[in-house]
Amino acid sequence: MIKRLAVFLSLCFFAAISAAAFPAEEIEEFRSSALIRADASAQITETIVVRASGRQIRRGIFRVLPYEGLSSYEIISVLRDGKAEPFHTEDDFSHITVYMGDSSTFLSPGRYEYQISYIAKDVVRFQKDFDEFYWNVTGNEWQFPIQKASFRVTLPPGADIVPGGISYYTGLPGAKGQDAAFMPRHLSFSTTRSLKQREGLTVSVAWNKGAVKEPLWIKIFSVFTIFGKCVLFLLWVLLLIYYVRTWRRVGKDPSPRVIRRFEPPEGLSPAQVRYLQKQKADEKTLSVVMMSLMQKGVLRVEKEPNGDFLLAKISLPADPSLSSEEQAGLRALFRAGEKISVSSKYASSFQSADGAVRGALEKWAGKRFFSHNGVYNVPTYLFLLFALFVGIVSNGRMWQNYFSLPFLFALFAFVAFCVMLSLVRGCLFHIVGRVILFAILMLFLRACLTLSAGSFGVFILISLLPGFLFYYLIPAYTPQGRGYMDEIEGFLEYLKVAEKNRVFASNPTDAARIYCNYLPYAVALDVENKWWNALTAELGEAAAAQLVASSSTISAGDLGRFVGSVHSARHTPSSSRSGSGSSRSRSSSGFGGRGHSGGGSGGGGGGGW
Repeated sequence: MIKRLAVFLSLCFFAAISAAAFPAEEIEEFRSSALIRADASAQITETIVVRASGRQIRRGIFRVLPYEGLSSYEIISVLRDGKAEPFHTEDDFSHITVYMGDSSTFLSPGRYEYQISYIAKDVVRFQKDFDEFYWNVTGNEWQFPIQKASFRVTLPPGADIVPGGISYYTGLPGAKGQDAAFMPRHLSFSTTRSLKQREGLTVSVAWNKGAVKEPLWIKIFSVFTIFGKCVLFLLWVLLLIYYVRTWRRVGKDPSPRVIRRFEPPEGLSPAQVRYLQKQKADEKTLSVVMMSLMQKGVLRVEKEPNGDFLLAKISLPADPSLSSEEQAGLRALFRAGEKISVSSKYASSFQSADGAVRGALEKWAGKRFFSHNGVYNVPTYLFLLFALFVGIVSNGRMWQNYFSLPFLFALFAFVAFCVMLSLVRGCLFHIVGRVILFAILMLFLRACLTLSAGSFGVFILISLLPGFLFYYLIPAYTPQGRGYMDEIEGFLEYLKVAEKNRVFASNPTDAARIYCNYLPYAVALDVENKWWNALTAELGEAAAAQLVASSSTISAGDLGRFVGSVHSARHTPSSSRSGSGSSRSRSSSGFGGRGHSGGGSGGGGGGGW
């Protein structure tokens, strides 16, 4: 008991010493002013008085300025105690951070006054009956409490406050507290209590229209928004009619006629069977090719001491039984030698083999067996582009409300890459589909982040549901492809059978031979487990395992891990980082008490560095 009390007193003593040596850091005063200009921008001057002790404020402070309902910032000056202070900025897709101070100069504990001046462009919000400056004065993301905050607004000539045009809010984001005083004579605001961490001051000032020149693009877009939504609904109705008629004409498959088969479709390799069933070459196709090469004795698999798989090429005369994709994959995989480990160390070889297999399958199939009918999806893509455009102009400029310029540039580069890839590989349907899905996810994210755009975003998502359905229904088999699919589905039923004496002959040797011959097809059709169950039902698990171990194929226990290893071997290890940001609609308003703390443009926060 005495020891515990001594430890507790020691901790309290060291805590007291630390508190004395490093007192709490805070913002003693946050003074801000805004000069509204006739071009819809505002010159902001912020004076931030901090008490530094060396805990977080070591070199200086930083100020985070988010792109909330405005297009850009222009930093004019940064001062410390009335003298020019070095600074640098970091521009992210959602905000710009201004670091005040020199990275090589450390501050002594004390009181410092920082002043930052900047221009926030396109900050005025043009509502139907008034213009508004809705501004998050302090921001809600400061690392320190703010003892006192004040704000003063200077309006342009000819601007008069409209009735109910003054609103102010304090507290956490979303709060509607009004712990502040308003001085009409100077059009200024001042908090009546200190602000804790993540608490802030937000102000809304509304005046008569005409004092600030409304950009022409806003007038045009406001007219187009109503017209665009009407056209959007009409286009959606026409799309529904188009989907039904087009699917009936080109999207319906020939009538199926499944026939029970006890052997694979004649002339089709395992990879070709999978390609026809999936209508594409996917992540598992390369593994299917390797399983087929093992079964034909061209490839041998060994297990290394560390558990990895080692592939060895067996030199044989030209084998006419090898399909085109098997020959292409074999050549690409073993260009560097006769043995290769199934690991990311040889990622380039596996990527090359995967590309060769895909290319050979696409060339083999051509348009003989099925068609994606991608050209019939063009109306869906055009509708989406038009819908995105209407959504964008409904809430302001694209780069200030939806995405920033760097993000738009990255998105454009991604789309351009997909288009170029489609020209080279001829897979426009799948590539464009992924781009469209990516764009829809971005729109959905935007809808979730703002209430004002949410209803429109939900409308777009619902209206695109028929397009998604059409996307998956419009691909169709040709009569020749449907005939092959009838045989594939009949053979698939045979592979699924796991009852004793229904699959294999009574001779164990025949059972092992049939199992090994058909195993690549079972892997191709994703029924390898059921196929293994069929063998064990015939011979018993121990006898089946012994027969498989003596054959050239891979054991049932390692099959799943082998397929996974081949998939992983195509990808080199990589790292990534991600960030997060938020945005709110330009059309939102703080007028008449409809706003809240943290609303409007501006905001952000800051801290010490």
